[in-house]
Amino acid sequence: MELQRTRTEGLVGARRTAVAAAIRRWSAIAAWTTPYLADGIEALRAEGEHAPDELIAHLSPVAWEPVNFLGRYTFDPRNVRLLDDRRPLRRGSDESEEAA
Repeated sequence: MELQRTRTEGLVGARRTAVAAAIRRWSAIAAWTTPYLADGIEALRAEGEHAPDELIAHLSPVAWEPVNFLGRYTFDPRNVRLLDDRRPLRRGSDESEEAA
């Protein structure tokens, strides 16, 4: 009985660790992606596109196809960018860029 309880506690601890890691990943992705969403909305509106707030309210910074929550991410601290030093937005959609 003691061995089973120890195994169960170990599984619960491992699951908690995995959930905590996933939450940290989601938080980091949301923190990084949100300013880019704001930049994109601002750019669209500056070009005269209609981007109603009622639709913008339903955007999520983590509901994007390129975000892989199951993958492994590594980051090189030498390539750190501050949020106010973001890369410029891409203009238009180019299939060759999407494939890269």
